[in-house]
Amino acid sequence: MSEGYRGSHNLKKSNVAIEWTQELLQEFVSCSSDPIYFAENYMKIVNVDKGLITIPLYDYQKDIISTAKDNRFTVAECSRQSGKTTAITVLVLWYIIFHPNKTVALLANKADTAREILSRIQLAYEHLPKWLQQGVIEWNKGSFVLENGSRVLAAATSSNNIRGYAVNCVDGKSVITVKDKETGFINVLTIDELKKKIEKRLIAYNKSETKKELNRKTQTGKKSSKERKENISKGLKKHYQSNFLKNNYYDILTEDGFKSFDGILTTPNKETINVNLDGNELTCTPDHKLKINDSFIEAQNLEHTKNENLSTVYDLVNVQDTHHYITNGITSHNCLIIDEAAFIDGWDEFFTSVFPTISSGESTKLVLVSTVNGLNHFYKITSLARQEKNNYKLISVPWTRVPGRDEKWKEEILAGMNYDYQKFRQEFENEYLGSSGTLIAGWKLQELTPATILNEKFNIIQYEKPEKNRLYALIADVSRGKGLDYSAIQVIDISEMPYKQVLSFRDNMITPGDFAEMIHRIGRQYNNAAVLIEVNDIGQQVAETLYFDFEYDNMLFSESAGPSGKRITQGYKSKATDRGIRTTKTVKSVGCSMLKLLIEQNQLIINDFDTINELSTFSKKHNSFQAEPGCHDDLVMCLVLFAWLTEQQFFKGMTDINTIIKLRERSEEELENELLPFGFINDGLDDDTIQFEGDDRWMIVDQNLFFNK
Repeated sequence: MSEGYRGSHNLKKSNVAIEWTQELLQEFVSCSSDPIYFAENYMKIVNVDKGLITIPLYDYQKDIISTAKDNRFTVAECSRQSGKTTAITVLVLWYIIFHPNKTVALLANKADTAREILSRIQLAYEHLPKWLQQGVIEWNKGSFVLENGSRVLAAATSSNNIRGYAVNCVDGKSVITVKDKETGFINVLTIDELKKKIEKRLIAYNKSETKKELNRKTQTGKKSSKERKENISKGLKKHYQSNFLKNNYYDILTEDGFKSFDGILTTPNKETINVNLDGNELTCTPDHKLKINDSFIEAQNLEHTKNENLSTVYDLVNVQDTHHYITNGITSHNCLIIDEAAFIDGWDEFFTSVFPTISSGESTKLVLVSTVNGLNHFYKITSLARQEKNNYKLISVPWTRVPGRDEKWKEEILAGMNYDYQKFRQEFENEYLGSSGTLIAGWKLQELTPATILNEKFNIIQYEKPEKNRLYALIADVSRGKGLDYSAIQVIDISEMPYKQVLSFRDNMITPGDFAEMIHRIGRQYNNAAVLIEVNDIGQQVAETLYFDFEYDNMLFSESAGPSGKRITQGYKSKATDRGIRTTKTVKSVGCSMLKLLIEQNQLIINDFDTINELSTFSKKHNSFQAEPGCHDDLVMCLVLFAWLTEQQFFKGMTDINTIIKLRERSEEELENELLPFGFINDGLDDDTIQFEGDDRWMIVDQNLFFNK
């Protein structure tokens, strides 16, 4: 009888004995401790010219493998066609052979791409010597399972594709201890009861918000009972994402005291078992990990009894610092590889769904590998990794690190790309470029890096807390709250130049009434910030609610200034006065010009990733700028209005800062620093001049640089 899986001579079936020699044992130990040794001596791939050959690893491939081996979180930005799949193949094969009971999920932006990687791993596995193979239990195009309990699956990046794998959970009757963040009260209750408590508080919060909206003097009038119920339901749904309920109210008891956690993940129809440790009983999934003598052991490896019926189970996700918590007196506690991570649409929803799987264990690994694709989520991860501000270890592989690629190769590739240098820089030099024709120059977009978030809650992202005696401006762009465009807020520290973004907010479900209250709360918190609301459409309703109902006393008004467009006024003067600003062509044009100057001269510090992302797709269309198709510009338009505001006489009086003069002084200083060592040259030609607002005259040098004449 064949010893191969289903008659295949290349695959060892399960329960086949190997005649071990001292030499084989030594080799097995060497391979188990060093994936690079394992690959370079025993793994084979198909070469187009040479056929089946032992894998030759380049230095950068070794870097990816070694980094992923030694760290939980790895991100690799790779030149196109650089052999990143080979590195993934080595890593996965070594991981599942020498680490029992592991699940490796290969996810890519397309299912075919994930399956192509899986097929390479399977091909390499088939050509391993039998003494290195684990017996095969299952083998197909989408996954395979080995007799040591490890498995590999391939799928497209959907929030549901790995949800059923490696999620270590307990049943709803498990008893936990929580502390109320607001009151400090400590409760001993089941997870089912905790879930209901969180839902109840969310419903109460949304009822309160709906009632407040009904009591406001808005243009919409009273709402029906049906509409109120819809608002409450909509508010509750905002806190659910794919069976994941967000938690902002309670801390969970761990061996290290009470710790915060992100929320409760619910998974239906799971097999469960019962375990008993020192008289403490627990119902959980077989792969749930329990702490015994300072080590975590899967429940199925302990004495247990199986439950006949499938159950709904729960996991408390991302417990702060420890990733474990105490259930029924027991401390509860596998590798995920994502290819072309930069090309995944809906990354936030996808990652929110799979992160509980990643964070459920202390040794789970996440490897992100991709060619770069603009200033998106992948850019955020790599830029923070480059600054050592997240947990990822970064590997960068531009084309110059790939052996055999030289200037001749570069010329051939460029010719094939019709000399599209921007595309070449992105695909082969790992440059994170925005779209062409953006308001902010591409070189500057590359310099913008998101800052570390101080606090994040209910779509409010805070980078700096308000400081006493500092001045702040709050700019609001309003949408109708129907899931389309976003209502957005930008809070800027205007105490001095450079101005600094300290808070951002955007939400495409918030109602106008709730948005007015959000502006009121944030404005009061930031020293009664000067508030400027865009009032072209529904914004008028928000402005009136803020002014009349909340009696906010630091709103900025505007009026017509004739040919000069609009100007900020001291208050309401006539029917021609707006409680905010209408975005006319002139306002937008001036705002865009000022915003470009402020950002490119480092006089407006942008800290927020979503804002940077919007700037990267805020591009020229005809004689104006707007978001590219499928993108948003709500946060950017807040900045456009802020930039317009900085050139207003009222702003100069409020802050004692003349923005345009400061920008001119900076331009002059930079020019002098550049030219001082060389002096000035008179070429005998007439000087071109540009007239700015005021009496200053400026001369163009080489059509680009300015200095005072």
